[in-house]
Amino acid sequence: MSRLFLTHILLWLQMGNFIQHMATFLGGFAVGFSCVWRLCLVTLAVVPVIAFAGGLYAYTLTRLTSKSQKAYGEAGSIAEQVLALITS
Repeated sequence: MSRLFLTHILLWLQMGNFIQHMATFLGGFAVGFSCVWRLCLVTLAVVPVIAFAGGLYAYTLTRLTSKSQKAYGEAGSIAEQVLALITS
């Protein structure tokens, strides 16, 4: 199987999961509004704050992972130089 085909399948699986989770989220709010609308309004007010915190966490984690990969690359380069000097 080609990489393009596997990537295509993976994207469609992710899209299916996204649609399922969004439908569950919106359906939950619909049921919440019909049963306990005051609590649902409070939840609706808090969701953007939680989403912002999650986005900030993802941004920080991505940045730290990038720094870590850069450090590992430099360490690998130094290790290759040392091994090359030892064998010479």
